Amino acid sequence: MTSDREGEKGSWGEIFRDGRGLYSALVIGGIAMQATQMLVIAIIMPTIVADIGGAAYYTWAAMLYTIGAIVGASSTGVVWSRFGPRKGYTLGAGVFAVSTAACALAPNIGALIAARAAQGWAGGLVAGSGMALITSLFDARLRTRIIAISQGTFTACHLSGPIVGGLFAAMNWWRGSFWTMVPFMLLFTWLAYSKIPDRLDTEAERRRFPGLPMLRLALLATGGVLHRR
Repeated sequence: MTSDREGEKGSWGEIFRDGRGLYSALVIGGIAMQATQMLVIAIIMPTIVADIGGAAYYTWAAMLYTIGAIVGASSTGVVWSRFGPRKGYTLGAGVFAVSTAACALAPNIGALIAARAAQGWAGGLVAGSGMALITSLFDARLRTRIIAISQGTFTACHLSGPIVGGLFAAMNWWRGSFWTMVPFMLLFTWLAYSKIPDRLDTEAERRRFPGLPMLRLALLATGGVLHRR
């Protein structure tokens, strides 16, 4: 009975076979980077404030990242309908890499907060695009498997963010917590542009969105602010 159920769902190894391995790696890698960056700031903020000031805006870097991530994930359908999966995914990954480098280069708290907002939006778009890839490229038997791995990855990396931040805070090099991620994000961007198809059979591509659903995004962002408080 158990083996029959396993066959109905598909084996764990199948998500990495028959050309699906790269897509699985992109989905998992994107979620890992987005989740790690979400909480890395929590531990290194005292070091950041001691270096560039801005104690009055202590919580803004984390809050705007969270809001940006909500808006970015909610914008996936709009972005994919306008640019397609390859360009849409690459846009999110590229902005994520550039904004992470901008965080590392931030000369003051205002620049850091702006870069974190952009980073959050891009990370949310990458995570949302990963979910769209799962819907498009994995059949029903395998979706539960890849989603389970994605959720486990998010939880593990979400919890590891403070550890990463703590390591760089101990070294008194908060900028390093961002710099070390940039090469991986650039590689991720290149893979997305090189390997993701131009077109996929997805609802996001078939529908023509008139524009961003501003009211819904505003409500989601407001919920993010209240959650952070």
